[in-house]
Amino acid sequence: MDHPFYARSPREQRALRIRFIAGCVGLAVVIVGAALVLPAPWGLLLAPLLLALLLQVAAPFLDTPSGRARGSLVYYAPLFIVEPLRKGVMVLHGGTLFDYWFVLRGPKSAHERRQRVVRDFLRGLIALAEEHVREGGPSFRLRATTYILHPATARRAGFERAPQSAGALLVWLNALVLTVAYSLVQRRLRFPPLHRTRTYEASIESLVHRLPQLRALEARLARRSTKPEPRADRCPEQPAHPPRP
Repeated sequence: MDHPFYARSPREQRALRIRFIAGCVGLAVVIVGAALVLPAPWGLLLAPLLLALLLQVAAPFLDTPSGRARGSLVYYAPLFIVEPLRKGVMVLHGGTLFDYWFVLRGPKSAHERRQRVVRDFLRGLIALAEEHVREGGPSFRLRATTYILHPATARRAGFERAPQSAGALLVWLNALVLTVAYSLVQRRLRFPPLHRTRTYEASIESLVHRLPQLRALEARLARRSTKPEPRADRCPEQPAHPPRP
């Protein structure tokens, strides 16, 4: 898996995490110090808010590698993670802010970064389906709550709209983290279209059945990613049902 963080040695990974924690602690000290300087009640009001925002942004950098080590998060692509099977359902996720930070530092343009996000989602689906073909096992359902996939694109992968799950609420609760991640993709401050959040479900057999189409779509995106980004003064050619990251 071409993930820049996990490609490092365990010692280097620990060093990066320690530096990150130290930086967060230092920033928290600065926030508290500024709160003591500000006149009341502004300091007492702003400090808890800023500390809560800092904790929310920092959490993926600690939780994601820890979840992978515990086995509660499984990577099928650098920007595609699943929660292990539970009660016949496997929950799919895109990469976290932690993954976006490390993986998207390679692609330089917003076009390349968007292509990487969509390709990794497809690569993850393909790897998941191929694993089921190799290992077999009982049937199970796949569930994804996302604002990235357009319904038409989801149907091409075998997914159908489902009633909103608890994941939809989590999306809104993590609006700050998602905004930072979305801005990394766009290379400027942008607010993600959270109003497009939808829940999709599919059976693993449906995904396996569409493996040829998924491979063809991933190959097409791979070819497009090698082409230069369209000029801003020209209308880029769009596929019939484009993904909408």
